[in-house]
Amino acid sequence: MTIQTFSIQIFLFSFSRWINLKQYYDPIIVIIATSMKRTDLLIERSLRSVYQQKKVNPKEIFIIDDNIKNESSDYYSTEYHNIKWRVHNFRKEFLKKKFNDGVVPEWYFHTTVLPNKRTQGNSGTGAWNTALYQSIMYGKNNYIAILDDDDEWNEHYLKRCLEETKIENKESNKGFVLAVMTCINRREKERDILLKIDENNFKINNFYIGNPGFQGSNIFIRLREFLKLGCFDESLKSTTDRDVAIRLIELKNTLGYPKFKFIAEPLVIHHAENKNRITTIHKNKKHGLDLFYRKYIHLMPDETKKLSLQRAKSYFNYDYIEIEQKPKNIFKSYDYKGQP
Repeated sequence: MTIQTFSIQIFLFSFSRWINLKQYYDPIIVIIATSMKRTDLLIERSLRSVYQQKKVNPKEIFIIDDNIKNESSDYYSTEYHNIKWRVHNFRKEFLKKKFNDGVVPEWYFHTTVLPNKRTQGNSGTGAWNTALYQSIMYGKNNYIAILDDDDEWNEHYLKRCLEETKIENKESNKGFVLAVMTCINRREKERDILLKIDENNFKINNFYIGNPGFQGSNIFIRLREFLKLGCFDESLKSTTDRDVAIRLIELKNTLGYPKFKFIAEPLVIHHAENKNRITTIHKNKKHGLDLFYRKYIHLMPDETKKLSLQRAKSYFNYDYIEIEQKPKNIFKSYDYKGQP
């Protein structure tokens, strides 16, 4: 065998391997926003659960660093390079067992770490939006799967969600699946709570009052429509999930045909053991509720408004104060005395 023939065989082998792996790209983009120096949880819990997904290969995985910067003018946080280094090593070591030669191709569970280029903090809204707008380059018909850095997915989560997006042939020319929601296992210190989300409780009035089970880590929405509804509201320090759900339902009602699909099995574990989560800090919760009610209280039916404010008072000791907006008369009043 000549060197030239051997080189051609190596090329053909590499090319065929590339083609075979290329077929496993799925129309999914995973987004994880990480903050509060929870890099250990990011690696060992959330990212591990992503790399454990079965029979699926996301088109891209974005990890957005939302940690605090020394100076507001800094491009990177003090944790950024640590995150990037640890993610790189973890991906290489965790996935290598899937390949005979132990080499993980770049396009298999390809993972990119980026700094938050938008609003800092605020429940990760700016970080998520950073990745959402970055995702446009991959096409707007991909589905966005959000995961908090301290939550985790069942190993079949992405595959099950993707299967739910398929439209029957007789309906294929009429519409698409806008979003898929799965039930959640909310894990607290002393108990687990099943949060059931379905077509019966995924209603606007329920989100005006509270949150029946739409918790960030079970967000699976087509990018084109995510952009249409305006992505995440970066002014909110809390109630971000409720806000997205309300606008998502409004968008579906406007578009008409697009479907919501629901998975009854709890394929997401939402960890709520830590009392210092961003949305449980009182000042952040109050700020978020202030803005939430300014956006939506005028749309709430009277009974819904009453129940919503009662719940906010009971859970968070929150009182809504209506802001009076009196028009300012910028012109001085003079008595008209006619022409001189």
